[in-house]
Amino acid sequence: MKRTYLWLKMFSIAVISSLMFFAGDCGTNNDNPPASTSVAAPTNIKIRVDRSSGAFAVVSWDHSADKGKSDFKGYVVNTYAVDSSGNVISQFRTDIVPSSSNSQIINSIIPLTRYKSFVYAETNNSVKSDSVGSLIYAAVWANNDSLDQFQATGSAVSGYGWNTAFGIGTRYAYTTANANLIDIHLRDEGGLRFYSPDQKTPGTRVTKFDLVGTGQEAYDRTDLLEPALTSIVVVENNVYLIKTQEGNYIKVWVKKINPPAGSRTYSYVTFDYKVQPIAGLRIVKRG
Repeated sequence: MKRTYLWLKMFSIAVISSLMFFAGDCGTNNDNPPASTSVAAPTNIKIRVDRSSGAFAVVSWDHSADKGKSDFKGYVVNTYAVDSSGNVISQFRTDIVPSSSNSQIINSIIPLTRYKSFVYAETNNSVKSDSVGSLIYAAVWANNDSLDQFQATGSAVSGYGWNTAFGIGTRYAYTTANANLIDIHLRDEGGLRFYSPDQKTPGTRVTKFDLVGTGQEAYDRTDLLEPALTSIVVVENNVYLIKTQEGNYIKVWVKKINPPAGSRTYSYVTFDYKVQPIAGLRIVKRG
């Protein structure tokens, strides 16, 4: 009887131990997903350059395909000063961007310095995606002004030229004395048009034009075609890309075409403009 009691006691202990083992094993299961070992890069990196109190750029991108994952942390934007070939000269700044955002403002960029920004995604456990680079970009100058329709006699000021190093635009009478200063000429010949000065005596300088589009979107755009036209129709709200004889690119946004007013017998246009002071860099645009 004593032996039977001992056997039953040992059997009970074994059963309880087995149940505790299985209960403990179930406790090791949890609902946390495994940490990511890779993360998709952001795509479609774009640049917009502009100026308010100072020159700035806006870097934007399409979100990583892994943005919705629980361990997705956000993005890192590294911006470098580069040479004309895109080789890094020095690091300008690093920005940490939360997962909810897909853009970053790069403030205080310096005129005549080229920049390139690289964006990568990152998880909470520091897994990084490939780094995706932007186009080379640089600071622009920006301002606004007006220009008169050409008149053979009278006070109309129908020539306009830029000091591209400082972004300063100046109105000029369309005369021989000013010919070497004028980048665009406005006159009405079956429609209001901008002309390359070499197309109309006594102009001498060669300027090329292209229509970018209309409104703010076109004014910000940086994926631009090379200008090839020697004249172009002027339409309110149109945005034009201009290439000067020295190879500097300028954006002009026609804000208003004014009809004759008061004693004036000609029209005039008011416009905003952005000037890229680095010759050959076609980035008064987006990217």
